[in-house]
Amino acid sequence: MAPKDWTSTVGRRPSYRLWGLLALAFILIFFITPVDKLRSLRPESLKELENYSYKLPEALHPQDSVGDADQARIGLVSMAYGNDTAVYDRAIESHARHAARHKYPLFVLRREVAEGYWSKTLYLISLLIQELAKPESTRLEWLMWFDADSVVLNREIPLEVFVPDKSDAAFDNTNVVSAHDQWGMNTGIFFTRVHPRSVAILTKAFGYPTWRPEEDLQHAYDQRALDLTICSAEFQRNVLWVPRPFFNARHEEVVPGTMFVHFYSDTKRPEHMQEWLEKGETGRDADMQIPYNESYYPAQVDQFWSTARECRSLVQLGQDSIKSVQDQTLRKVLQENLARLESACIWKTEDVANLKVIIDEVKLATHW
Repeated sequence: MAPKDWTSTVGRRPSYRLWGLLALAFILIFFITPVDKLRSLRPESLKELENYSYKLPEALHPQDSVGDADQARIGLVSMAYGNDTAVYDRAIESHARHAARHKYPLFVLRREVAEGYWSKTLYLISLLIQELAKPESTRLEWLMWFDADSVVLNREIPLEVFVPDKSDAAFDNTNVVSAHDQWGMNTGIFFTRVHPRSVAILTKAFGYPTWRPEEDLQHAYDQRALDLTICSAEFQRNVLWVPRPFFNARHEEVVPGTMFVHFYSDTKRPEHMQEWLEKGETGRDADMQIPYNESYYPAQVDQFWSTARECRSLVQLGQDSIKSVQDQTLRKVLQENLARLESACIWKTEDVANLKVIIDEVKLATHW
């Protein structure tokens, strides 16, 4: 899907219907969810883990006694409810073992709080607001959503390598780290920064059926709404697209050391999930437990970050250099190259090889 297909019309003032919907959402978050609507899953099979790192929503700071060096940066979020969640509970347990390994708090929504998939959006908004209400020094920095049809294969890979550090000014405006698939944004596993803008993005996505009622959101309506929102002119610069296999690898893409496998649109999902779940539960997954520095990730991840950072730095250099150019012909050439580079920094970061080609071509044309 081309970027122009993702970009929705923006700039209109929210209608009174939207404000009413947002008011209803916040009433739901602050008054309904504390009453047993948001409770974490603690699988019986994992109770023996003494260093277990689940964080119950009502126990806001279970690790307050640890030092700053142990302060968690990332929290994990999912949901599973209904009459038949056994296999999904087991998948969540695989994430719990990964969370325990790295001391990530884990939140799991166990009851429906909105129609269908909208529970996912509201739960994320709720957790973001809970974190923002805390002193900054005790907040999580990121939340990683994972659908319960994903399984952790390699517990040794830390999630921090996939999100920008808060000290990295090049990515100050990044609120969502995600990947594409053939349908657009893959919302099965993605990261959102604990930041007021992230609340705005998710709230606008939740209100999409109200402020854009003419839009056909199709079956995966929450995914489509979030995709359209983050790809709009308003928020497209707040998203960082990463190579999909980083944390959305499909079954056929798994190799030794792969961290996650996500079974979206897998025609043999039950069989494939069962296969990997049994390996993890019986200890037959030792071949997958490869430390980060010994895995294939560092070469790919480091190249991704260095290229994305170079692109953003070159944009800043280009913007600064154009200010002093008086020759209109040269100015036009520079502006065309800058526009190409800016577009690449938004839409091409997941394709590292292609992005490097664009960077080199712009450098050659502009001498930046």
